[in-house]
Amino acid sequence: MIRTPLMIVPFFLAFVLVSCSSATISNQLRTDAVSLEFPASAGISGRSLIGGGGMDLARKVICSSDGRCALFGYGIKSFTESTDFLMAMEAEDHKLLWGKTYGGTHKDELRTAIATLDGGYLLFGESQSLFFTPLKVISPNRPPRPFIVKVDSSGNIQWADTIEPNESYLMNVEETTEGNYIFVGTTYGTQRKQKQGIIVINLAQDGKLNWAVRYDPDLYSYGYVVETFQGGTLMAGNTGRHDASGSLLIAHLDLQGKAVWGKLYSSDERLIPLSSTKDGLGGYLVAGNINEKNGRKGGFIIRISPAGKILWSRSYKRTQSLELLSVTKGHNDDFLLVGRSGNVQEGKQDGCAVLIDGNGIIKTATLIGGNANDELLSASKLGQSQYRLLGDTASFNAKYVDMLSADWNPYSANIAGLDLAITTGDIMMSGGDVDLTQARAELETRPIAPSLLELNTLSVTEQSK
Repeated sequence: MIRTPLMIVPFFLAFVLVSCSSATISNQLRTDAVSLEFPASAGISGRSLIGGGGMDLARKVICSSDGRCALFGYGIKSFTESTDFLMAMEAEDHKLLWGKTYGGTHKDELRTAIATLDGGYLLFGESQSLFFTPLKVISPNRPPRPFIVKVDSSGNIQWADTIEPNESYLMNVEETTEGNYIFVGTTYGTQRKQKQGIIVINLAQDGKLNWAVRYDPDLYSYGYVVETFQGGTLMAGNTGRHDASGSLLIAHLDLQGKAVWGKLYSSDERLIPLSSTKDGLGGYLVAGNINEKNGRKGGFIIRISPAGKILWSRSYKRTQSLELLSVTKGHNDDFLLVGRSGNVQEGKQDGCAVLIDGNGIIKTATLIGGNANDELLSASKLGQSQYRLLGDTASFNAKYVDMLSADWNPYSANIAGLDLAITTGDIMMSGGDVDLTQARAELETRPIAPSLLELNTLSVTEQSK
């Protein structure tokens, strides 16, 4: 069975794995200052590689008002013999303050993380660890299922859960104004012959399950992004078969997961929503990828009113593939999109950052890359018109693949005239109301004993290129 949500895994990962046969396990988390090679580093400052002895893949950056930035990802045979969640803390000047890994005896891949109202962070992804015994030799791996770790501001574990049975793939999470956690994703039901449906899970502050519901529109359905607000949740996904054009699904859910309203919008191209953000005026922006008929990918962004009406929708394309993986509310009334552009098979993929105004019009854009494949996965707003960018890189003398952290000021004078030849256009969409039938999802959370959750505090070292 093809799991469509997995399409956002870095495309160059398979190519690097071929040459990653002798990774060196180390407890040292190193940071290296780098200079960008291609193209000209317009508006870029303060850049560094972060990683260990194996592969270290980025997922999310979250910066706080004091300038510190929490970096999240996962390491593959980098700090342990398996794959583990990775969290590191950077100062505003890119000095690495500390790093920690979290996992079990087998494969634990981080999907994303959020800052929580209590000053800590919630990390989640998928785990194949059994969390039954610390002895790997008698701890067989399990099929992947959701894995959630709650930590304080210093990365210390407060609680951890898995969700059973392993019938769902979760994509995103947000915290409600009441302090609960709302997850959205795709479920495969209790029988493998069931079509995919959208699942929404509500966990309490201590990780206990409040409720879990699924929605089954007529076609295969996938839940991708979620935004919370006072008294409810916005959920976005799509419907359609793997080999056919799909429709964009948007729904407003109440505090118990019941659909207040649902909207289904169709277009000539298959839209895959991957990220969302509040627009500051009660509405939302949803960004993602377009699967073009010629095999290339483009990016899109739509602006949605509080009532679910699409105010505008824009496409962004280059002669080579352009994918938009994350949207962030930026300075002033701007929004920052990050992703990747190029041809990974030819080793010519770069990270891409695009600044747009509130109407989706591009103000400026830049590529960040070297002599191999690179991408940007996340961005966070810093002071003085700066953004912290986070991605993966196989360039700049990286050890297999490292996390790349860099600052970008898209308002600086030296970005004038930088043209990435991005074409924009309006996406023609038609749609209307859709009924979403809610059914209870038979899930349970299983707390993980702290003694069986491996917490590895890393030794931070700085190197100079």
